[in-house]
Amino acid sequence: MKGITMQEEDGERLILSKEYFEKEAVFAVASDFTGGYYVGIRPHGVDSIEVTLKPKDGAGDPEAAREFCNGLVEQQARLDLQKRFGGLREIIVAEAFSAIDGK
Repeated sequence: MKGITMQEEDGERLILSKEYFEKEAVFAVASDFTGGYYVGIRPHGVDSIEVTLKPKDGAGDPEAAREFCNGLVEQQARLDLQKRFGGLREIIVAEAFSAIDGK
């Protein structure tokens, strides 16, 4: 997957390119994993972020890193769409509620 390098050690280790993934997306997905995993996030050089996933119960899901990656791609796409079309969404919502408010 472009922008992601997977490495396995005692837990899952992902190296994420800052070119593809923003901090906000990484933290949003990481928060979804904190129930079953200890999640570590730290810089990895100038252009990358390192994420580690270590299962809390010692028996993690072998697909956890892949699920993290899918969640990350989805979250980054949401952020990109919000930046691109967020203003349009606000106009549509305001117009829709203006009929309710009687304006």
